[in-house]
Amino acid sequence: MMKVAHIIKSLDTGGVETWLKDLSYITEDKLDFILHNNSASYYEEEVKENSAKITRIPLRLGMLTFSKKLYNYFKKESFDVVHSHVNLASGWMLFIAWLAGVPIRVAHCHNDKRSEYKTHNFSKKLYYFFAKVLVNLFSNKKIAVSKDCAPSMFYSSSKVNILPCGLNLIAKDKKLSRSDLGLQNDDIVLIHVGRFVPQKNHLFLLDLMTLLKSESNFKLLLIGDGKGYAEVEQIISQRNLTNIKLLGVRGDVKEVMKYTADFFLLPSKFEGLGLVAVESQSNNLFTLVSDTVPKDVKISDYLEFLPIDKASTWKEKLLELTASKEHIKAKSLSFDNSKFSIEENYRQLTVIYSESKAL
Repeated sequence: MMKVAHIIKSLDTGGVETWLKDLSYITEDKLDFILHNNSASYYEEEVKENSAKITRIPLRLGMLTFSKKLYNYFKKESFDVVHSHVNLASGWMLFIAWLAGVPIRVAHCHNDKRSEYKTHNFSKKLYYFFAKVLVNLFSNKKIAVSKDCAPSMFYSSSKVNILPCGLNLIAKDKKLSRSDLGLQNDDIVLIHVGRFVPQKNHLFLLDLMTLLKSESNFKLLLIGDGKGYAEVEQIISQRNLTNIKLLGVRGDVKEVMKYTADFFLLPSKFEGLGLVAVESQSNNLFTLVSDTVPKDVKISDYLEFLPIDKASTWKEKLLELTASKEHIKAKSLSFDNSKFSIEENYRQLTVIYSESKAL
């Protein structure tokens, strides 16, 4: 058994957070989640029930006070592993872990943000440059969710372990009916799951549903929350998009996918992997994703990559697929998704932690 500290902003709903929550159910390690937020987040009680510890060291304390508290905590707890999930800020966290004598220091890349970094001003680009230097100097274990995203944080991909953040992918037997969500049996139900942030491209989905207003049986379910929620809600009202339902944060996402939806849509501007698209296929949904999503997510013939320059392209594809009933064929799909399971992830993570240490 190892003593492992995971550093992350919060345990609100999201791909990484859900992975950590699922990990807490099966790990034999002693887990400590070091969070930067001030208020309680969605999965905290659940992970505490699995004997994990929650520790808050807020960034709002200021860098000097934050760093001192983090260093003292590392020294006090004598962790075997510090595993950081805060993108390039991981460099500073792992530098402090190195100062405190933590033997295994893991930087985990969950997103390919290179296209986003290019849009920032010189001072931010300078910060990203030095932050990346720190990541590569002070992490002695490097993990990325896909080969495509690894260069976003690491210089040499040959030294990076590729580990998709596998989840408990399959819906429970507890069925959910369309009527529970105010849907009709003959509706063509589209679903998107993701935080309301620019990366997930909700405005593209609103444009798509504006084009689909003339097709009265198309409905879109949006699951998630985030800073952009109010803006999306306002545009839905302005355009009178009655074909969109905002479902907020839910604990039965897999059940909504499996028992009520026909298609899953992921028009992201960028993704580290886009595991939610694997989750949708695992629950027998025909899945459309942007061509910026890593190809690793394609584990069936029922996933297609599309450009996100025009919403009309997605409308035409949906009409084509529904005419040929491809979404119905996907319901009987079976395939091997085992490498994306949380159990396989834990096995590989144990090997990574246990390998001989560098630095």
